Amino acid sequence: MKNMKVLVRTETDGMTTFAKAGKHELIIDEGSQLGGNDKGANPMQTVLSALAGCENVTAHVIAKEMEFDLHDISFRITGEFNPKGFMGDPNVKPYFESIHV
Repeated sequence: MKNMKVLVRTETDGMTTFAKAGKHELIIDEGSQLGGNDKGANPMQTVLSALAGCENVTAHVIAKEMEFDLHDISFRITGEFNPKGFMGDPNVKPYFESIHV
């Protein structure tokens, strides 16, 4: 099977990111406490949402292969990170330290 290329185009207005993925649009923003306009989920929430989407698709593909009639699935995903890394502290990693699905 050939590799697939995925394209997302974005434009920004301050902290707000407007993303176009195929025929779909996403708005990614920060809350007002970080200088955003709270027009959409923040980037970290968006990453966890994308993980839920991947888990959902995987579960449905596997269920189909197993001839299992999967109707719905829900996830509670938490990610933990130290905001000092995000704010520029070179001694702190700026990404999730743990994720629980």
